[in-house]
Amino acid sequence: MRPASDEAAWGSMSESDNQVLNEIEAFVLDNPDLDRLESLVDEFNPFTAMGWTRQETRHSTFLRWALDPNETHGQGPAFLRPFLKHLAFLMRGRAKAPSVVDVDCWDLANAEVISEWNNIDILIRCDEDNFVTAIENKVESAEHSNQLARYREIVQHHYPSHIKLFGYLTVDGEPPSDTEYVALNYTDLAQLLEKVARQRQSQLRRASVPVR
Repeated sequence: MRPASDEAAWGSMSESDNQVLNEIEAFVLDNPDLDRLESLVDEFNPFTAMGWTRQETRHSTFLRWALDPNETHGQGPAFLRPFLKHLAFLMRGRAKAPSVVDVDCWDLANAEVISEWNNIDILIRCDEDNFVTAIENKVESAEHSNQLARYREIVQHHYPSHIKLFGYLTVDGEPPSDTEYVALNYTDLAQLLEKVARQRQSQLRRASVPVR
């Protein structure tokens, strides 16, 4: 049974918030790959990573944690690379957009994943691979005051020579107001993370065998 404080917090959540929470819980619950990951990395705690213990902005917190190659999941860019490849695929045909093959060739080991940089929910940057990615995440609130265009202009000003990718993440993949962005949704995101975990199953099994 959840504590009363937790029940109160959950009761205040909207239907869309619950839907996203359910997608992430489905990924975490009874997932043998994450169980192996937890056994390899003592610091790993998905609930702390998602900020659930403090009831913060859980969704951006979890996404930043998963995408950061230097975070406690210990998997390097295993989640970041397919996410960027998916984003590049959605941006195909646009001027100066990287191809999926381009992204696959990026090293990504030194990529930084930052929350709330100049009010942008998630910024991913890597000087070695010469790219920057801005993700605006909307769950309960809607876009306002030309947010996407303003954030794009900020990124263009600070990183004029970097390859740029822009994603607008919502529960249902709502179309962005700025055409430089592509629409992302949480269902696809959860499926992508689960696919990565399945693909790394044998590696996690091998890593969990002690060296004799």
